[in-house]
Amino acid sequence: MSTTLRVVHGTLQYVEFAVSLTDAQGAAVDPTGDAVAVAVRPWQDLSTALSYQAATWVTDTSGAAPVYYARILVGQAPFDLAPGLYRVYVRVTDTPEHPVLDDWLLYVAAG
Repeated sequence: MSTTLRVVHGTLQYVEFAVSLTDAQGAAVDPTGDAVAVAVRPWQDLSTALSYQAATWVTDTSGAAPVYYARILVGQAPFDLAPGLYRVYVRVTDTPEHPVLDDWLLYVAAG
């Protein structure tokens, strides 16, 4: 099941996507040493090529285990999105793996 995040068109705000990765033994790993990039495309448009843009990492250490987020700034290029529903792809660049996660929808509401 995808997580849907909502922003209002015309605003400028950070949006964060929780990223959970594990090693070969199933233990959680800290991905913040890896490059992270995000691509968005209209929800049901699989023909549009993905164009990844650099994102940043944010770590929430307030709970029992840290939570890692890929963060983008929505409302200006390259994430100045028209109202609509978008699928979000997060790519983590590690060696040798380059996982792409697509667990999120981003709803841009008309402002």
